[in-house]
Amino acid sequence: MPGRVALNGGRFGVASAPAPPRCGGSVFKRISRRWAALPTAVLGCAAAVALAAPPAPAPPTPARAAAAAPADAVDQAVALRQRGQLAEAARLLLAWLVDHPEDARARHELGTLYALNGQLRDAEDQFQQALVRQPGLRAARWNLAETLRADERCGEALPHYGRLTDDDARDGPAYKGQVLCNAILGRWAPALAACDQLAKRFPGTSLGTWAEAQRTRIAELAAGGALTVGQMEAEGKQLFGEKRYADAAVWLAMAALTEPTADRHYRLAMAYLGAQDLMACQAALAR
Repeated sequence: MPGRVALNGGRFGVASAPAPPRCGGSVFKRISRRWAALPTAVLGCAAAVALAAPPAPAPPTPARAAAAAPADAVDQAVALRQRGQLAEAARLLLAWLVDHPEDARARHELGTLYALNGQLRDAEDQFQQALVRQPGLRAARWNLAETLRADERCGEALPHYGRLTDDDARDGPAYKGQVLCNAILGRWAPALAACDQLAKRFPGTSLGTWAEAQRTRIAELAAGGALTVGQMEAEGKQLFGEKRYADAAVWLAMAALTEPTADRHYRLAMAYLGAQDLMACQAALAR
């Protein structure tokens, strides 16, 4: 879907060289290489650089005016991000926002860079600021919802997925977000309702087929009552072994939310990695 971006992880300074990555290890490096060259896509995660918050607006001076970013700064930043030059993209946007703090597109793209660097709270702030300035910016609302879900804050993500489907009933991925978040939270009735919407609106598609399979499984859960953490983990491991990584992630996320441990978050990260939900993968690794 246009405007939806693939996001990743690290930290930038305005005038200094990129700091060392906050996440290490071969898994993180493989994620970084995979995402570096990807164009616009759905929120994911992976590069290794570091961002600072946008500087406070300051009165323009001749020297700063001469060094200001051009009018197409956001387009340039997007191109830099797509080439994997995240630090350069961040510097460009940070400079631009000094004199253009109301630019919603720039805020959204900076949020994208923060999320790509695993700075989910900073990303959330920029997406929120973009929406304050331009409430109809769907890409910012989608990326905000995905950022909150990756940060294991499904309850906060759900209203944004709901707003997306309210504004456009053809938005299949937003219905899927509702299924995932409601299932993770154990809210079976709204999860089933979102499955029904997907199956009805996207028959014969991969989304519709996914929704039908999820509906069967969620209905079984609803009929069976409360689950133990062991049951959640067992189901997740079985689905992971079947290479159904997105389905496995739902179950493993339920287990990790119920009784968080390092092992559970690691298993969850591997499921997200298999599903190519790379931002959520990085967030799970960081816990």
